[in-house]
Amino acid sequence: MLGTALRQARSKTLTSLRCRNGVAQLTQPSSWIGFGDSQDACMQHGWAAVQQASFAKASKKGRRDGNTANALASFDASQASSEMTRAVEYLEQELASVRTGRASPGLLDSLKVQVYGQRMPLKAAASISVRDSQTLLVTAFDPSTVAAIEKAISSSTLSLNPRTEGQELVIPIPRATKETLAAMGKIIKQAGEAAKVKVRQARKSAVDLSKDLPSEDDQKKAEKQVQKMTDQVVVSIDKICSAKEKELHVL
Repeated sequence: MLGTALRQARSKTLTSLRCRNGVAQLTQPSSWIGFGDSQDACMQHGWAAVQQASFAKASKKGRRDGNTANALASFDASQASSEMTRAVEYLEQELASVRTGRASPGLLDSLKVQVYGQRMPLKAAASISVRDSQTLLVTAFDPSTVAAIEKAISSSTLSLNPRTEGQELVIPIPRATKETLAAMGKIIKQAGEAAKVKVRQARKSAVDLSKDLPSEDDQKKAEKQVQKMTDQVVVSIDKICSAKEKELHVL
């Protein structure tokens, strides 16, 4: 399944990282950057905001120049970090709703249902499971919401036709045609490229900030670390898209 493939992709990407206090740390402790807003983000994605780390060369006595230390303390790429994280998360949400001709609970993740006078995610109003490779089963937590859930599914752009059976909705997933698979493959590639564009924009923001460092050597070190992390995120995006493309051909 896609979830397993994504976890494997992330695991391979993060082999050179380890988490400490919610920050992804590179194997070189004297010069590192992490990207992520929290410990959860670190564990899931392996990238985060630039830590207030030392890129300057220490003197023979281990002392840093005061101006350099102050400049490093002001070097913060948390905004770029958040943008990278959001780009990957948005990609995953987009790909979850791509129909592959095989039943997957993620297909309904983006749907919202109008119940109790408000709109809420479908998964907050019902459980979603796989009955078999071509059938999803949606079980409402409250029987009074079944009609609203059925409407949300049938009126969506997914072209699904749920069948109500008591408190449950049975949703047949049509097998994808060759034309549909080709179209879905194109959408996956476009979504992946859009995510990479956002990540590179975030990289540019971080690199621009590094130009405020006091020396060219410090700037180069910061840029190199930011580029390394950017490359890791791009590799993850490629693996996420590849896993989804493979799912298109698993019947």
